[in-house]
Formats: sequence, C-alpha cells, structure tokens
Amino acid sequence: MSSVHTDSDQYSSSSEGDEGICMPHGVVQEDDDAGSGISAGERQSPIDLADHDIGVVKPNADSFIKNYKPAPATITYDSNHVEWTGDAGGIVINGTEYKLDQCHWHIPAEHTFNGTTRYDMEMHIVHTNSSGDNAVIGVLYKFGAPDPFLQQLYPHIISGDDNEKGTDVGIVDPFDIHFDSKKYYRYNGSLTTSPFSENVVWTVIKKVSY
Repeated sequence: MSSVHTDSDQYSSSSEGDEGICMPHGVVQEDDDAGSGISAGERQSPIDLADHDIGVVKPNADSFIKNYKPAPATITYDSNHVEWTGDAGGIVINGTEYKLDQCHWHIPAEHTFNGTTRYDMEMHIVHTNSSGDNAVIGVLYKFGAPDPFLQQLYPHIISGDDNEKGTDVGIVDPFDIHFDSKKYYRYNGSLTTSPFSENVVWTVIKKVSY
C-alpha cells in the first residue's frame, strides 16, 4: 500500500501549510488476545498518543486533501453508523485516493493521550482505496454545544430504528463534519473492530471539537 509509511519513513503532513504530527504504529501488549476482543498483532489500534513520541514535519501538498461532496446516505439499525450509498467523494493521502464509505462514533473515545486523557466521544470517518486498504480519520469531542452534523441526524439516532438495511436520511454532506486538519497524529494501525485488519492509515485530529 503506497500511502502507508514504514517505520523509517513515517512522516506526513496536511495540505495548505498545515502541520502533520506523526507517530509509529501501535503495538499490542503480550496479554492481548482474541479472547479479550483484540486481535493479536503488531499494528493494532487504538493506541495511546503520547506527546514525547510525536514528530512535527514540514507539509507536503498531497499528504491530506479532502474531496468530499454531498450524497445519499443511510443510518444503520444500531443508530451510530452513517453509510453513504452514493458517491460522496473522499480524501487523498500522499497521492493515494480513498473513497468515503461511512462514519460512526464511539463513546467514550477509543484513542487516549499521554496515558491519562480519554475524551467524551470519537468519530471515525472510514475510507477505502482501490486495493481495499483503509484510511480512517478520528475526530475527538468534548461535551458542549450541539454538533451540527450530529444534530441533523438526531431524529434518526433517537428513533432506534431496527431496519438492518439502514434508514434513508437523504443527502448528507461530509463537509458538515467539521474538524480542523491543521495538526494531526498519523500512524499505521488496524481496524478497531473485527476483523482488526492491519491495513489502516490513521489520521487523528489533534484539535478537540465541542
């Protein structure tokens, strides 16, 4: 996968003069196993994002480009997965295009910071390239004012609709997911749910949303 950096070449950054904050991949502890719900592997996510492991590098023009567009979407029966059923565009990371698939959220956040901080919620925006590899953007939230993107979905979220095929929510614009991409953490990891595939480029936005 051309856009995934090796340990010796793990740096990247965002477009338009933004700074990238980059880290090595996560490592599963020896006592982690399939029985605990975590796959045994060397690049498992989520990880703790520790400041002392961060390297800030100069920007590259194509390291993080958003090319989203409004498209039809559904919200799934568990009420926390929004899946785009039409062409919603995607992102470009280091020259590789990833198409937007879906977004979902975890309460509380999955990634931690400096071993102590875990935010109230984390949204994962999931993309896939032509080889089947993934790029996931993690957006962190604290409790605060209503989030515009979640607010427009709120009636569907609280409905508890159990339609496994998903409920049509009309046209959804991915740009309504507001996040500041000027600084972020990037590392090579995995999906955080089964099958825990280790083919994911993670971009976790540093600035926390409210």
